[in-house]
Amino acid sequence: MNTVSNIFLFLSGVDSNILKRCPTDRNKYLSIGATIFFTGLLAGIACGYALFTVFESRLISILGGAIWGVTILNLDRYLILSMKLRSGLGAKLLQALPRLILASLIALIIAKPLELKLFETEIDTVLVQRAQNAQAQDQDDIHDKYDVLVAPFVSQRAALHQQLETLQTRSNFLADEANKEADGTGGSNRRNMGPIYRAKKQDADNAAITFQNSSSIILPQIDSLTNQINTLEADRIAAVNSIDQTIPSGLASRIWALNELYKNSKSLRLAGIFIMLLFISLECAPIFNKLISSDSPYDYVLDRHESTFKDWHKERTTVSTHKVEQKLSFLKE
Repeated sequence: MNTVSNIFLFLSGVDSNILKRCPTDRNKYLSIGATIFFTGLLAGIACGYALFTVFESRLISILGGAIWGVTILNLDRYLILSMKLRSGLGAKLLQALPRLILASLIALIIAKPLELKLFETEIDTVLVQRAQNAQAQDQDDIHDKYDVLVAPFVSQRAALHQQLETLQTRSNFLADEANKEADGTGGSNRRNMGPIYRAKKQDADNAAITFQNSSSIILPQIDSLTNQINTLEADRIAAVNSIDQTIPSGLASRIWALNELYKNSKSLRLAGIFIMLLFISLECAPIFNKLISSDSPYDYVLDRHESTFKDWHKERTTVSTHKVEQKLSFLKE
């Protein structure tokens, strides 16, 4: 217990020799030291979490958090240690103002990583949605790109199919007309194999030959176009499968997601403001404690001790200066 008390008293910046002469101030500085300790602890945790989101290394997070926590402890200790006895509220406020500003900046730095941790579930949801939207947009861009590349080949293949279909339809029609002329169901309506049938038969044979010749030319072209289309479709599938599926989880992405949450949710924005104010009040608490508390015996003893040393230093400086002046005057004479 004494060890913990000594640590808290050290963090409060109190002089142990002077405090022994003012035992009534012990609890005051114990509370200040405890506040500084827990502020540094939260700062270390916040820094460790922020480093973990960046490096994903426990060793780096622990070491970085410990160094940052000790730095904040030392800085807060100096802020309290530098506040001396001043007469009047205005002088105290003027003395405390730069320290309060610095403490507020430190609190903002501490609060942001802890906000990221407190809203981690909501942030993960936003990041997943963002990744899905980005993937969907990438897929749309890929499809649009390959639709443009595939369209000419599809159009050419359709035109060739239409050409073959037209030739086949004509060949079938002429063959059907020749058959009708042969069995008397069409044309002259007489069943015979006369000159009309032979003419229609010749036209049907010519159309069939034209269809066969055209097929031998067009079908390889259709196969070539089909192969090109299949190649492009395979490239399309490969491009879609190559889309990055990872969900961003870095510090910058999490800060962006937190800002998006604050934009879209008034309740979360208010919660973030309250968290920030909580840490600002926590960081400024030792300074406020020192500021609003009345001047205690410790302050008077410390002020007298420093004033005595200041007077002694002034006296020694004056004597030394006087001796130098006398020596210079003697040398000059």
